[in-house]
Amino acid sequence: MLFGTGALVLIWHGLRVRQANQLPARPPTPSRRVAELDFSVPEPARRVPVLADFCTICGRALSNPASRLARVGSECVKVHGPRPLSVLNPAYGEWVVSKRVAEAEAAAKQRSLDRQHDQALLLHTRDVRRWELSLETPEMVRRRLVRIEGQRLAGAGLTLTAGIAAAQLLGS
Repeated sequence: MLFGTGALVLIWHGLRVRQANQLPARPPTPSRRVAELDFSVPEPARRVPVLADFCTICGRALSNPASRLARVGSECVKVHGPRPLSVLNPAYGEWVVSKRVAEAEAAAKQRSLDRQHDQALLLHTRDVRRWELSLETPEMVRRRLVRIEGQRLAGAGLTLTAGIAAAQLLGS
């Protein structure tokens, strides 16, 4: 019974000392934000194959999809080999332009976010300096000393309480 009462008194006293001597919190540091690229269009192929309707060697009509892609008929490919041809994909050029526009917009947004962050850092520096000066006031120095003394006493009280509990257990 004595152990429980002593522990409760120490906890209650520690909480009262802590609440009565609460120190102001340090101003939080502003976090830097990063602009996201608002562009989710998949990249198209840079080049696309040109399909042929007629053999580029003999001029016969091509019907097989593989022959149309090789641009040579099935007999001519055995002698002369395939003659594939590809051209720049117009959709790729449009994609590059739209991606560059999105990147320019993201860069402009990032510059704006960086300016806001720089301003917030300046204000934070000012607030931290005010906070540091407030900690040096006589009232705050007294609060810190009371907290330190309360923690020292609480530590000593817990040691004393543990000793009493051990004595009670050994005496039982």
